[in-house]
Amino acid sequence: MLPPGRAALVGYLSGVVFFASGFSWFAETVGAIVGPLFAPLIVLGPAAIEGLAFALVAALVSLAARRCDVRAVPFAAAAAYALGEQLRSTGTLGVPFSQLGVALVDSPLRPLAAFGGGYALTFAAALLGASLGWWLLDRGDARRARVALLAWAAVALCTGLAWAVWPARHAAPPTRRVAAVQGGIAQTVKRSDAGLALGIARYTALTASLRAARPELVLWPETVITADLSRDAALRRRFAGLARDLHATLYAGAFTDDGTREQNALFIYDPRANLADA
Repeated sequence: MLPPGRAALVGYLSGVVFFASGFSWFAETVGAIVGPLFAPLIVLGPAAIEGLAFALVAALVSLAARRCDVRAVPFAAAAAYALGEQLRSTGTLGVPFSQLGVALVDSPLRPLAAFGGGYALTFAAALLGASLGWWLLDRGDARRARVALLAWAAVALCTGLAWAVWPARHAAPPTRRVAAVQGGIAQTVKRSDAGLALGIARYTALTASLRAARPELVLWPETVITADLSRDAALRRRFAGLARDLHATLYAGAFTDDGTREQNALFIYDPRANLADA
């Protein structure tokens, strides 16, 4: 077992690698603005900050392994990871990406989120992994084996109880159809003229294909249209006509640019609106 200082260093380096790989798209979206020389800093800078959370978790787990009862270590490790994830996701420098809990919202653990939010999912998953890993480090230790069995049984029991009283189980079935469109356009071409043309064509075609499904609301992701729609009346009319053809409200992510700064923007097209006002 590494001492806390070395554990923190290993945790930090692991965190930098983990977040740099997850933030690699930053360089593609911002690289065109800051230039290729500084684009890597857009990735490494946030990764260096977020990696501190992994360093904290590693140090806390090392301390727990040295000072706590062997049976408490997996619970301390899970709590440390959930704390680290919460700390790195909030505040001025918080970046709530790559959260373990978010990846589990469609997993069998999801009823826990109704009562403890995403961090409950993070804690449960971390506990499952920590208890199993702690036992595998010393499979001859009967206490660790019992703790692993207890942890897995506890998570299963809590999930089952949460499912039994899950408010969503008693909600009325949804009656309104919502469609989310994802065009799958590479970040490397997104901000080019060709990327804009591709985005317009692909999202228009994918949305038009939803006509038979009769959605009431169609959602496009953030900044899929890399243009200032407030200055492009032709595009506004095109998207307004698309919403009207589908009889669905269309949410389109784009930009606004007042000449001094460019910002994300959301344009909403109501099918009941007059096309001339788009």
